[in-house]
Amino acid sequence: MGKIFISYKSEELNFAEHVANYLEGKNLEAWYAPRNIVREGGGDYDTKIINAIENCDAFVLILSKLSDTSIQVKRELVLAADRYHKKIFPLKIDNVEPEELEYFLGALHKFEWQKRKEQALDDLITAILASKDKKISEPIPEPISIANELRLFIKNFLSNPDEAKEHLRKIISMYVPEGTREQIETMDRRYKTGNSYMIEQNYVAAVRLYEQAAEQGHIGACLKLAFIYQLGPETIQNDPEKVKLYLRKAMRLSLTRFKN
Repeated sequence: MGKIFISYKSEELNFAEHVANYLEGKNLEAWYAPRNIVREGGGDYDTKIINAIENCDAFVLILSKLSDTSIQVKRELVLAADRYHKKIFPLKIDNVEPEELEYFLGALHKFEWQKRKEQALDDLITAILASKDKKISEPIPEPISIANELRLFIKNFLSNPDEAKEHLRKIISMYVPEGTREQIETMDRRYKTGNSYMIEQNYVAAVRLYEQAAEQGHIGACLKLAFIYQLGPETIQNDPEKVKLYLRKAMRLSLTRFKN
């Protein structure tokens, strides 16, 4: 059995250490930052984490109210599930029903630490070992990626707007923005405020905020603008050139960050 990557919110480092120690007490090799990065001689954290996820045999997510809203945890989960197709094992440590991470975790069995304590860890280990030895009798379906969803969004953009909106919802659920914490918070705040203005039918204000978020690289804002400029309310003038502009920008962003 190879390494088991442990993903967690930084405030729960002590619990991550406990899980790692428990796994290693069962002769399994655990990997988590910052411990293993230091052991490997330091270096660029992002590169080390990406390499560890790529080369792990299992991805254990310490699922909590904190990790559910963590941008860094979501980045790691996107890499594990979407890019490297790793098996995900959520270890639930408090009474949380995932929202931000629901897209990835909805159908997965969750190991209930808060109810079963060490027995949950034993069950987790059993599941990890079983997944390693499991024979695959049929092809593994290609996982959905942002780029694939975007292609389907564009395909249905004019012919089936309701279907296109469903692909847009999936894109937004998978999307992990890039930038500093302050930039990401500003971008998300503009996007979400734009959504509120749309509900209030204040379309001019919504478009202004979406355009600001799109300028920062928000894929969802780009696609919302394409929708508005093609199929939006009469108060917003149809603008085919802007439709093309924002669709191209969304595709460029998705292919750059989330290659198949």
